Amino acid sequence: MNQLELRVQQHPGTIELNFEELNAALDAKLAEYEGAIFTEDSKDIAKVEIASLRKLKKDIEDARKSAKKEWNKPFDLFEANKKQLAAKVDKPIGAIDEQLKAFEEKRRKEKREKIQALYGEIIEDMEEYLPLGHMYSQKWENATTTMKSIREEMESEVKSTQAAVAMISGMQSEAVPKALEIYRETHDSTRAVTHINQYEKQKVEIMRKEEARRREEEERKRREEEARIRAEERAAIEREAQIRREAEAEAARKAVMEQATPVSPDPIPENKTAEEEMPFVTPTTKAVFYRVVATDQELAELEVAMDSLGIYFERRDS
Repeated sequence: MNQLELRVQQHPGTIELNFEELNAALDAKLAEYEGAIFTEDSKDIAKVEIASLRKLKKDIEDARKSAKKEWNKPFDLFEANKKQLAAKVDKPIGAIDEQLKAFEEKRRKEKREKIQALYGEIIEDMEEYLPLGHMYSQKWENATTTMKSIREEMESEVKSTQAAVAMISGMQSEAVPKALEIYRETHDSTRAVTHINQYEKQKVEIMRKEEARRREEEERKRREEEARIRAEERAAIEREAQIRREAEAEAARKAVMEQATPVSPDPIPENKTAEEEMPFVTPTTKAVFYRVVATDQELAELEVAMDSLGIYFERRDS
């Protein structure tokens, strides 16, 4: 296609105006009004003069507009011709540009397919944490960006992701799964580690409170057990005291009866010994006699003790 060339030639024009003549005449005319004083009698003259001056001003403005209109006629024609030429040029521009865009889109599509294939080759087991869209750069589609440079960027991102996932997974915490989820969504390892640290801090605080609660519960149960034991001891003492009181009362009753009707101890039959009146003696038991000197209360306590041990005894007051 031959190279088209636009040639424009502009010829300066002239506009004639009797500026010097009119300017001098106005100076002379206006000099007449300097210091002029109009009276009631001369006001009609003033009206005529001001009307004449206004008409002159209008004639000057009309002349300017007319001169501009005539002056612009060549430019207006030039501008119309320019627009017509530009419109004709736009048609092939549009047609060619559409084809160029199609070529460029085809090239970009092929480049994207290569990038996708390269991603599948490099990503290994990190696709869950590093989808292609996360690291994709539009500059990769440029014709000047080589596949070698794209590979280097991808490999760097994958290694960084592998290191972050390994670090998070290696932390001994129940919060690791949630931290990995945070990293998967944000690709921010600092945020994921912060989550684990906060979880562990809260866990320690919860365990501390639980331990304190457990100790308080154990202390409460211990106090309750001590109270129960003390209550049982008091009840046992009370029962023993009651038994003693009853024994003392019985002893007192017997004493009163003995004083009222003295009786002698039952004699032991001549043909029987004291041992024969005791319960049957087994190989593991013995029949013995003690002579005890004690108060009534002490004797009552002694009998309570022997009862509690299951010892058979028979009391004979001498």
